[in-house]
Parts: sequence; C-alpha cells; structure tokens
Amino acid sequence: MPQLYYTTKKFEAIPKKGRESFSAAEVLAHATSVGDASIYSDLNYDYPRRPLINVELRKYLTRNGLENLYENKKFQRSHYFDFLDGSEQSAISYNLGMTQCAMMATRLLNAKVTVHLDAVCALIRKNNPNKNDKSSPTRKKPDLLAYTENPDGLAGVKFILEAKGRKDKDNISGAIHEAKKQFSSIPKEIQEISEGAQEVISVSYFEKDAKKISSSSSHLPSWKNYLEAVPPARPPKPENEKEHTKHTDTRTSSARNGSSQADDGDEFAGLLLIAQLWPFVQMISTPPEEERSRFSELLHGAVDPRTGDYFGVPEEIYNLIKKKVKTPLVDTGKREEVTREAWEIWKNLDVSEVKKSVKASANKTTVLPSGLTYINLSRNAKSSISTTKTVKHSSPRDSRIKPAEKRLRRNSKRGGKPTGAKGLKTSTRGFNRKQQPITLITQQQAKRKSQQINSNHK
Repeated sequence: MPQLYYTTKKFEAIPKKGRESFSAAEVLAHATSVGDASIYSDLNYDYPRRPLINVELRKYLTRNGLENLYENKKFQRSHYFDFLDGSEQSAISYNLGMTQCAMMATRLLNAKVTVHLDAVCALIRKNNPNKNDKSSPTRKKPDLLAYTENPDGLAGVKFILEAKGRKDKDNISGAIHEAKKQFSSIPKEIQEISEGAQEVISVSYFEKDAKKISSSSSHLPSWKNYLEAVPPARPPKPENEKEHTKHTDTRTSSARNGSSQADDGDEFAGLLLIAQLWPFVQMISTPPEEERSRFSELLHGAVDPRTGDYFGVPEEIYNLIKKKVKTPLVDTGKREEVTREAWEIWKNLDVSEVKKSVKASANKTTVLPSGLTYINLSRNAKSSISTTKTVKHSSPRDSRIKPAEKRLRRNSKRGGKPTGAKGLKTSTRGFNRKQQPITLITQQQAKRKSQQINSNHK
C-alpha cells in the first residue's frame, strides 16, 4: 500500500518522523466522512438525506489531487495539478487537507471518531446560522473535532484540529501561523463541551523526494503531512474551581477511569459519533424489507447506483439515531442520555467483527473506528447484459442478424447496473430489476445444431 510520510512537533508520545500505509479505500472513506456536512445535520430544516452526489464530489476531488490513487505505489500529486485554475487547486488542496487530517488523527492520535466542527454545532444549536449570513462571525474557526479513549501520553482525550492543505512545502509556515489564530475563534457551544482539549494543526503538502527513483512518475512530488500540537488556549480548570452540573455523574466516572473527564468524554464522544453518522443514516434509504444489508448482517447500508460504492452504519447505532435524533439535541438532559447511549453501543461494538462480516474484497473495504463502513466497488462495475461471440465473416444469410447485434452492443454499453462483490447483487436504492443474459444464435449455428439433433435421432 502507498505510504504517507509525516513530521510531528511538540508531541511526546509520537515519533518526530515516520510513515503510515493507507489503502485507496481508506483515503476515500476519510474523504467522504469529514467534509462539512453540517447542512445535512441541521435538523431544523427538512433535508431528507445527504445527496450521494455530494459524497462523490469529495471522492473525485481527492482522486483529482492524487496521481492514480488505485494503482500508484506512492501518494503523489496528479500530473495535471499545476495546469489547473487556482480556484480548482484551492478546492482540491482543501479537500486533501481535511482528508489527511482525519487519516493522521486516526493513526497517530488514535482517534475513535473525527467529525467536522460545524456538524456538531448544527446538532446542538437551536438555530444554526447560515455561513453566508452577514450577521454570522467572519473569523475562521477550527475544522474538526476528535476523541480517543487511549491517549497514549497525549495531553487529553479530546482534540480540536485545524486542517490546512497546501500544494508545496514552501507554504507550511504561513499555514501554521494562520491556523494558530483560528483556535481563538472556537464557538461558545464547542468551548463548553471541549474543555481541556488538545489543539492540533495538520498541514497537507507535496514535496519532491530527495532520492531519484527511476520511474515515469518519479518527478511528481509526494504527498506528506506535518502535525503540530498547540498549547491549549483554554487549559482545564482546577478541580476545586469546576462547576458540577446535574448531568455529571462523578461517581460513575471515577469508578470507570478515575477522572471526571472520562465521564464527560463519553458524552463528548457520543455527540461526535452521532454528528458523523447522522448524514449517512439519512442518506441510507433502503426499502423496509431490505434494511439489512446484502453485504453484512451487522450493517444498514445503501449502494450508489452510479458508482457502485457502498456505505454502511452499524445496526444498533443506526436504529438509535433514526429513533431518537429527530430534532437538535439542545436540551442538555436529552443530549446526555442519547449521546451516552450511543457511545455505550459503540464500546460494545467489535469493529474487527464488522469488517469480517462484510462479504466483499478486503482491500476494497474500510471500516472506520466509528463503525462507518465504505466498500469501494466502482472498479468492479460490469454490465449486467452479456453476449456470446458471433462469427466474424459476413454472409447474406446472417445479414439480418447484424442490426440486432449492433442494437444489443449499443444497449449493453449504455445499460447495466454496477455489480458488487462476486456472487452478490447490489440494491440500487429500491430498484432491483433482474435482467437475464441474452444469447444470440446465428442461422448457421442453428442449422448445425438442428443437424446434430437429427443425427442423434437416427
């Protein structure tokens, strides 16, 4: 698998330099899960589901930024990136920055769930202001929130991350300076639930390798990451200064992990989990009789009929979100109840078992720590219409067959739904049309078959 080289600063438990391997499916799974989906999480408005085409947008931005993502042994900038318009480059770089930040949070920070900050805001606000509204704050805020149960010597279990995307290494210092200022613009609602969070800057950039490798793509710069821990602008309050609220059960927290932060962390983690999965729950709209996925009995899912890609959410979490998250979680009591229940379900979820249950190629399947499952089936898509080989030479007797053959070939190129893993049929969101293979037999073949039958009867 391609390797992503990284450099870190101000982390005690993470190497200063290293590399991590990621499959193409992993990259695309992170790309589709951390983009700002807040408009699909805003429960004050009637958005029935997150459009699949929005998910595809993030996939294609990623693929446009990385050269031959499926085949290349290295993560490299696409050969045509420099020829794109500046606005196009910015969109691709932004998307790569968000994607890479989520990838490194999962691998290096051991994050169990990573989600866009605005998606969380939309889930807990009574009124979520329009970003384009002139009355909304104009200062930029951090991009992502993350949570881990096993900090491994890090300064907290909560993370606030700012993701930057740059096309080369020369712009890193400016990106870091800009990112640090954004941590002073954290929304009030997020400040209240993220006390003591570790602030982190992630910069995605491209750099040419020092060693020359003899290959056609050796001249393309490699995709790399810079990760820096920022001293929190809002350090946690001393224990004697903390205000104990009604919904904080300190006895439960101390019994489980010996700290009140862990108890508060369950609520924070559950909130992030719901915010990440809510748009995918709304996107999935399989008929009632097919709610259990064809790919796994543990997942609810949907197949994109245009690309064949599949998205799934663990069944228990899916049912909880569908049943209990119908309006914004403004009330702190209800929020505590639902978020803790969601995280309790997650803690009993065996992600490895979910992946084993998926009936698809392992290298095309990614199950994120949150349980969100992505199966990249687009490269397996085939036509559902097949034809037999026909004789190549022409003759007067088969001249009448040729128009039918041409029509069949033309239809087979146009039609046909994407197919999933071998031996499985995919559901095209309510469409399940069975098309039988069509076989053409020329007059010559029919005559020979008739002669063979007659000879057998003699």
